[in-house]
Amino acid sequence: MSHAQSVNTYQKNEKFFFNAKALSPEERRDLVLKVISNQQPITALAKEFRVSRKFIYEQKNKVKVALSAAFNAPDKNDEVLFTIPVTRNFLQASALSLSLNCHSSERGIEKHFQDIYDHKISDGDVHNILAGAAQKAFIENQKADLSRVKICAYDEIFQGAAPILVGCDAQTTYLCLLTKEEKRDMLTWAIKLLALQEMGLNPDQAIADFGKGLRAGHAAVWPNLPCDADVFHVLMDLGKIKAYLENRAFGTIAKVYELEKNALKLKKQIQVSLKDLEKKQGKTMVKMPAKAVWVQLNIFTMTELDACVENNVVETSSKILALEEEIMNNQKQQNELLQTLSITRISEKNIIKLVDTIEIIKDWLQHDILSVAGPDYTKRCELFDFIVQALVDAEKDCPSKHVRKMAIKLKNQRKDLLRFVLRNDEKLVGIAKKLEIEISALRELYEFQAVSYESNYYYDREQKLRKKIGPKFHLAIAQINTIIKGTVRASSVIENINSRLRSYFFLRKAFGQESLDLLQFYLNHKTFLRSEHPARVGKSPAELLSGKPHPHWLEMLGFKRFKQEVAQA
Repeated sequence: MSHAQSVNTYQKNEKFFFNAKALSPEERRDLVLKVISNQQPITALAKEFRVSRKFIYEQKNKVKVALSAAFNAPDKNDEVLFTIPVTRNFLQASALSLSLNCHSSERGIEKHFQDIYDHKISDGDVHNILAGAAQKAFIENQKADLSRVKICAYDEIFQGAAPILVGCDAQTTYLCLLTKEEKRDMLTWAIKLLALQEMGLNPDQAIADFGKGLRAGHAAVWPNLPCDADVFHVLMDLGKIKAYLENRAFGTIAKVYELEKNALKLKKQIQVSLKDLEKKQGKTMVKMPAKAVWVQLNIFTMTELDACVENNVVETSSKILALEEEIMNNQKQQNELLQTLSITRISEKNIIKLVDTIEIIKDWLQHDILSVAGPDYTKRCELFDFIVQALVDAEKDCPSKHVRKMAIKLKNQRKDLLRFVLRNDEKLVGIAKKLEIEISALRELYEFQAVSYESNYYYDREQKLRKKIGPKFHLAIAQINTIIKGTVRASSVIENINSRLRSYFFLRKAFGQESLDLLQFYLNHKTFLRSEHPARVGKSPAELLSGKPHPHWLEMLGFKRFKQEVAQA
């Protein structure tokens, strides 16, 4: 191609290029419609509209994309529901919510900010946010009025080797004590309880496990208020002892089986050896009388026969001696094995008996002696002493340090374990005087509450009690149900709180007091999503304790919460 032709071609292309720019939207529409309808070839359309083929294909692709977008259903997941203004306040509140609501670690919060907000935040910034909130939480915790706490439950939980002292209201689950200490002795507990006393804590009832420092500290602060023993720990310890003894029993049963199998194997070996011994002894006795016959028949000379017989007899005698020695060893081993088996069978019998005794005692404690509805204090004390003695007697036949310690613990803690029975007996006497009902009839009705509806004699006994009490039957039932609902025997609520605390403790090895202050504030001001008690749903422990509503816990810490109504308005 010559230079003139190249210039001519460039001018034509440039003319097409500028003509494509000059096309109006209506002309472009008409062009694309002709392309889509295939009315004319692309080359003819390019000449008609004085544009390039490339331009026509570009317009055709644009129309295809526009048509696809017009007829395809929009993705609802990409639809903008609402817009949140991301401020420092919002990010700090998000960090707190991730830490407390979602149990996130500090590095988890940092990663969340990078992945979701595309915002970098350092570990130090996250720590400072949580530490600043903890300082405000500590101030709020100190404002609490603990005078409304009537039943206080105590416990100790460990984070690593450090004890954490926990105390809460058994009725509202309000956490009034959550502190990390170096020791858990009497002095430490007394100091913390005195601080709570200054905040108004003066309970009518206290309940805890058998911790010596805890009980001594409580007695030092409230000498006239005895601390009830937690029935949950007694039953749990009995369950652990039963499981331990069951494992021992299974091991003993397996050992007896193995010894019996070995004894049967030895018995068979001895029987086989005795048969071999009889055969060899018989052969020796036959060979000796045959000596004279062989000489008379001139088969052997006397000298040859003596040498031959002597060799056979010596060989057979050595085998007989070896068999006799083997039999004696097996018999000795069998005697030792049978003696061991006899002793093991006795141990097996005793430990199975002890397991059964533990199970029966646990059942009696749970459903008869330590149940809310049941006999009076005197009868329960007699039953209590009976099962303790039964435990001691069972332990004599099958020594176990765990059972021995449990028997001593039950004996020493009887008064603390049954103190709730004394209070209920006093309340029943007051109800009997108020309703003018015989105390024996009211006591019988009270014990009747422990009878199952599925029992065969439930309705017959109920009819008899109705006739005995008369028109005040339903009123007496209502009063008794009030006593039963208000009876607290176990610090189950503190165990529930401990389980919630552990889900935060596992996030880090070191959990400082600042974090505990923040956690205490959060657990006290977070509302219950669900509960077995309908009155708690939608309310926080602080609201249940004070009887007054409070702002959201984030707002109490100085953060402004995002609300769609305000943003849309």
